[in-house]
Amino acid sequence: MSNSIYVSRNKIFTILFTILVFICGMYQFYFVDSFSSDNLKKLVFIQSWVGIIFMILVILQWKRMTNKFVTLYTIFILFFTVFNFGQCILWAFNIHPENELGKVLMFSRVPCSDLLIVKAQLLYIVSLTCLNCGAVLSFSGKYNELLNKNISYDKGKIESPQEKICYDALFWASCFLSIIAIPATLYKMGYYYILVKNFGYTALGTTVSASNTVLELLAHPFFPCLIGLLIGSRNKKKVVVFVFSVYAIYAIIATMGGDRGEWITRFMVLIWIEFFYYNKISVKKGLKLALLALVGFWVVQAVISLRNKGLTIDTLAEALFESDNNPIVSCLTEFGHSMSIVMILLSRNIVYPYGNSYFVSILTMPSTDLVNGILGTQYVNIQDWFPKDILNISYGSDFSMIGEAVLNYGPYIAPLILGVIGYFVLKMTLYPYFPKCNPFVFCILLNAVSVLLKLPRSTTWFFLNSILYGTLFLGVAYIVIKLLIDKRKAK
Repeated sequence: MSNSIYVSRNKIFTILFTILVFICGMYQFYFVDSFSSDNLKKLVFIQSWVGIIFMILVILQWKRMTNKFVTLYTIFILFFTVFNFGQCILWAFNIHPENELGKVLMFSRVPCSDLLIVKAQLLYIVSLTCLNCGAVLSFSGKYNELLNKNISYDKGKIESPQEKICYDALFWASCFLSIIAIPATLYKMGYYYILVKNFGYTALGTTVSASNTVLELLAHPFFPCLIGLLIGSRNKKKVVVFVFSVYAIYAIIATMGGDRGEWITRFMVLIWIEFFYYNKISVKKGLKLALLALVGFWVVQAVISLRNKGLTIDTLAEALFESDNNPIVSCLTEFGHSMSIVMILLSRNIVYPYGNSYFVSILTMPSTDLVNGILGTQYVNIQDWFPKDILNISYGSDFSMIGEAVLNYGPYIAPLILGVIGYFVLKMTLYPYFPKCNPFVFCILLNAVSVLLKLPRSTTWFFLNSILYGTLFLGVAYIVIKLLIDKRKAK
């Protein structure tokens, strides 16, 4: 069977399968309240395996359609699962950390129950199926050709003078902004680290709101600039070393300052640029990177465990060698805690007082304070409203892609909304595979994907706001420098 025929038939099968999963899942969601305590405990285990199997089936499905196990879309699915179902993966293997959901209060305030866990699991399973259905419907044969085309970027080869101007303009624009964005970002993360070291992780929520807004704006172009340096230089070795060294410093300081994983999602994009476009990865190199990643996770989780205790060389060494500080278990426990957002929304009738967050996020994308000043409103985005008004905590809780859909439309419509989002997620993750793309457009697309990878544990407002400022500053610098280069060439 040709791949195009398979893709067409696969769309029909995926639609029918999604309808079946949606009906069965929502039917069980409606009647699960009447289940006994013993049956609920059994369901937690069973549905943990069901969720894992569904994720594996999604990966295998895309392997059949694209001939690739690893694409930007499958990376997104991986993060979607880890953030919304991470602890359930551990439960499937009968691994139960001390701070897992069900043993501790959610955000140290909200009680947990097997019923809420079962409902959250059902929403993940149905939402994953709907999201993937939307992605499958968005896929076509032309994308398969793009994904399997042997794209080769010779570091020393430029096809035309105009193309060289575009690459040079992107590189020098990134250099210019990096002079401002890199120090601003490292200073900001260093400031957070000092707060955590002196006052604990919970101090961030009360102090960040009073931080310098100008500093936040100056730090926005940080990651787009790093991407621009790689692409604009055509992956020159010295530039690659500089970019990854700067990002390593940023990741270390960010982790010590309480960052719970945003740097990991963006790091995946840097790795993808390096090995998809320039250095095709071998099995041997892949195993080395996997081992390095495992050690990195080990150190990250050791640092995370000390956020509220104070970080010193002695405490870090002790945390690294604690018997229960398994990097994989700690990672899935920490990231998988995002499922508690959905559980809290299901536990009570919570209404977002500012309307539909998807629509309002577009209006307030530049700045909630700016819009409030112009319209005279008191709008607060979900990531600020939820921890303060609902959880009554002083630190950030992040949010959830599934949770935002539930908050806006309720649990029975939320999976369908995820299906619509899945359609656009696939489009966005495929654009970087297009050859001959303008280097600036390519840079902005990859920055958008880097933000997209965090969307499963974030909000639409954060996604739009990050893309806007990442594009705005670099775009202005790129246009100005390109005009200057064009003018100089004309003379």
